[in-house]
Amino acid sequence: MIGKQAKETTEIIPTTFALHLAFPNPINSATTIKYDLSEDSRINLTVYNIMGQEVKTLTNSHK
Repeated sequence: MIGKQAKETTEIIPTTFALHLAFPNPINSATTIKYDLSEDSRINLTVYNIMGQEVKTLTNSHK
């Protein structure tokens, strides 16, 4: 871009996290998905079908 400076963003990505098994398994009408992060960060948890198509975003926020 001419005449504009690009903003440099530095985002630290956590290196330690845990995504626990969904329960109950097999899933009935509802399920619980637990996850742990070592520090506050942006979390995006999205469900995909077997074809790789996005079904639903469960969360996209800062926690």
